[in-house]
Amino acid sequence: MGIGGKKLSEYWPVIKFPFYVLLAYYVLGFITAFIDLDIYFKIFSAWAALGLNIVVFGYAGWSAVEDHNFEIKNAAWSGAVLGMISSVVVAVISILAIYIVPGVLEAAVNRALAAGSEGVTADMLRTITVVMAYVNLILGPIINGLIGAGIAAIGGLIGKKL
Repeated sequence: MGIGGKKLSEYWPVIKFPFYVLLAYYVLGFITAFIDLDIYFKIFSAWAALGLNIVVFGYAGWSAVEDHNFEIKNAAWSGAVLGMISSVVVAVISILAIYIVPGVLEAAVNRALAAGSEGVTADMLRTITVVMAYVNLILGPIINGLIGAGIAAIGGLIGKKL
């Protein structure tokens, strides 16, 4: 079975390094959450994750064209596959963190309450957080795959121009 005219296994050499970079970031975040939640929230912020994802997806697209002689459509598929796989990993790590990292759920709830979640109780926020972690396991690969495809296509275009 092919994706974009290539076997799924042909994408692994392209996404292997970017995947390991993302995996290392998320595993380090998980470990840091065990050690100190304040440090975790400072270093592993949503903005840091977004920036890293942009760089990694862009690199995957650039590398697909530059190093692996893929066409732009295959560079985009590289980003999509990377986005889908990394999203599942992040969702699983998030679910594990909720259940086994002491205080992570309460810290998330307290941060949301401190940000001014008026009319919402702590119990409601706990439920929403847990439900959204599981929803992310389902919808995350679709959304992150689309984002990865777009950014990787741009990276591939840059690689083609250089």
